[in-house]
Parts: sequence; structure tokens; C-alpha cells
Amino acid sequence: MRELGADDPDEIQGLYTHQPPTIHLFRRGLLFTATNANQHVDEQELREQIRVTILHEVGHHRGMNEDEVGELGYG
Repeated sequence: MRELGADDPDEIQGLYTHQPPTIHLFRRGLLFTATNANQHVDEQELREQIRVTILHEVGHHRGMNEDEVGELGYG
């Protein structure tokens, strides 16, 4: 978390590592992001967050930095 600059585990939805090339999804961050004001997980929002997170991490796999991935709408 320190390397990512995150103070709270809820801030991290995914991570790409180079060796071996792997996309990690973090359940806690994804669920936190998809939880509505009534403290219920919005299933459609959860699916969207998973989709966006995977595309974000694939962007890193393809050599994009945070700004470039964000420009594609996967920030």
C-alpha cells in the first residue's frame, strides 16, 4: 500500500504486477466502491467497477501510465 500511496485498503481496486504478468483484484476496494448510501452493494455498479479495473490494469500491462489509462476513461 505504501508503494501505491494508499492509506486505506478501500482505495485499491486492482494492481498489475510485471513478474509474472498478473492482474490482482481487491475485493474490499471493489465492494467499497460499489456500496451505495444505504450500505448495500449495487450489483450493476460492482460489475462496472470490475470491468473498469480490469481494463485499467490491462492498460498498465500494455505500458500505459496512470494519466494515459485515465484518458481512456479507466482512471
